[in-house]
Formats: sequence, C-alpha cells, structure tokens
Amino acid sequence: MDDPAEISAADLPRRVVAREPSSPAPRRAGALAGKVALITSGDTDIGRATAIRFAREGADVAFTHLAGHGDAHALVRAVEREGRGCLAVCGDVDDPGFCEALVAAVIERFGGVDVLVNNLVARRTPPSFFSLFFLTRRLLPHLRDRPGANIINTASPRAPDDPVRDAEAIRAAIGTCTRSLAQNLVRVKIRVNAVAPGDDHDLTAGDLVFLASDAAAGYNGELLDRRAQ
Repeated sequence: MDDPAEISAADLPRRVVAREPSSPAPRRAGALAGKVALITSGDTDIGRATAIRFAREGADVAFTHLAGHGDAHALVRAVEREGRGCLAVCGDVDDPGFCEALVAAVIERFGGVDVLVNNLVARRTPPSFFSLFFLTRRLLPHLRDRPGANIINTASPRAPDDPVRDAEAIRAAIGTCTRSLAQNLVRVKIRVNAVAPGDDHDLTAGDLVFLASDAAAGYNGELLDRRAQ
C-alpha cells in the first residue's frame, strides 16, 4: 500500500489510503449506524477523536490530512478496529480542485455521504474559511439524496498568534456561517450546526456524534460552546 502523500485532483484515486480490515471486528449498532461521515483535518486531535468515535458509533469514515501532519495509517487502523470502512486522503481542502476530486473519491468508495464535519483548523493567520464553502458546495448534491443528512462546523479552540482574539474571531465566523447555511439548506432538509470545542477532545467528539445522529433532528443553526468547560 502506498504511503499517504500530497496529491492533486488528477491522481487522487491512486494515492488514497484505503484498506479493508483483514479480520474485521463485529459491527455494533450505534447512534450513527449505517451512516458515512467525511471529516476534514483528521490529523488534528479533534479530527482523530471524532473519526474513532464516529466509527465506534457505527459510521464508515473518510478523512483528510496534510502531508507530515499525524499518522494517517494509524487512524485508518483505529477506525478499522471498530469494524468500519475507512478512507484517508492527503491534500488541502482550501483547494477547490482537491475538494471536487475528494468528493468523487468518497462517493466512489462508500456510495454516498450522510455527515460532513468541517473541522476548521487555525493553521494560518488569519484562519482560512475557504474549505468550508468549497467542500460544502461540492458535497451538497450528494447530501440532498440522503435522509437525515447534516453538516457540522467546528474549529480548533486556539489559534497560533493571539489565542483570545483569534479564537473569538473563529467562533464568530463559524456561528455566522452556520446560521446562514442552516437557513438556506432547511428547504432541502439538510441540518447545519456547529461546535466551539474546549480542551476535552473526547467531549467535543461526543457533541459531534450527537449532532450527527437522528437524536438531534430538531437541532438546526445551533452552536454548542465548550470553551469554558
């Protein structure tokens, strides 16, 4: 199997990390049983915790990562140990061409997507929000075909230079984008919510599981703020 590497839209299918477990664990019913989730920035603490928690709750998982950030193979193995399928793709979701090829690869692998987790990470200052728009737009035609489909936006709790100011800017932008998308997508029955995470990544992953599940069917345009917890 090829090591994960930086990829372009042209060679994405060839450089995707995707494996079936050699001895799959029993598939347990859970809050996300039968769903497929696409999670960006799986190479972050929140991304890793979310991917594993989603798999534990019954979802197949696709995630993105950047070259040199974390161990994609280790996360693939962790998801597979939960008895779920996993797809890892290396590339930059700020690139619209990559987003288009990414969506095509995930649809080809799993046949659809039920949950998009836009895990926005403050790797640059000011933080980039392009990926939220690029990826959401590319995935929308496929989300419309899935009953109960939803989008969840989240961001790292701290930014690199000025933790207080930049974290507040991230939270405000996430909240505004989430409410706008929620109002526009309610007509096609796609829910949009957000989480402002605190320091407990497992707690954040639990929030994301809840918002992605059918138990949160009444939630739309909401922001769960965990920064002070």
